[in-house]
Amino acid sequence: MIVSKEWIAEKFSRFNADYFGGLLPTPAFGLSRSKSRLGSMSYRLNRRLFHTVKSNYTLHMTTAFDMTERQAENILLHEMIHLHIASQGLRDTSSHGKIFRRMMDNLNRQYGWEITVSTSPDNFLPAKRQTKKKMRLVLLLRHQQAGCIVSVVNAKYRQQIERVIARAHDICEHRWIITDDDYFASFPQVRSLRGRRVSETEYQKWWALSEEAPTSGLLF
Repeated sequence: MIVSKEWIAEKFSRFNADYFGGLLPTPAFGLSRSKSRLGSMSYRLNRRLFHTVKSNYTLHMTTAFDMTERQAENILLHEMIHLHIASQGLRDTSSHGKIFRRMMDNLNRQYGWEITVSTSPDNFLPAKRQTKKKMRLVLLLRHQQAGCIVSVVNAKYRQQIERVIARAHDICEHRWIITDDDYFASFPQVRSLRGRRVSETEYQKWWALSEEAPTSGLLF
């Protein structure tokens, strides 16, 4: 899984109630693409006359790795221990000092968690990002002599090509469609009335399966 802000918020609320007595302040939740830090907790120090006050707590988790939910929960609990220490004004011996380790060991021993002082990113697989599929403007056209023609058209030239079609007497029918199907990835993007001849079966498939593209408002 790849964590989301919604996932962090839901788990934080439950863990706060279950393990911290609901005493933790709710921080801002953020996502990072860090490949070196799986999670982090930060805050702002506001200096007063004789002391400093912590505020603006923020809890980040990385989306650079694919984790199991259990792994992500352990990382979140790690950062929640940091938040507890900071928000309660406790002074630990180091960033992962005696207080941190005592709380970590208690959660692990009493509730069966596997929180650690540090976790190497090498233990995780990089997250696979879904790339946004490319939308294409496709012209389906039946010509009296050439037969079934398919073109991938530069959207800026649609109206120009439409005017050419309107003047042609040997074009029986045509339809504009918008699709992200990879079938059209090998088609060149044209700016004039030309295309690739396809079989009647292939032509009919796209004609039947695709809804006609709107005449305006095309967004690419």
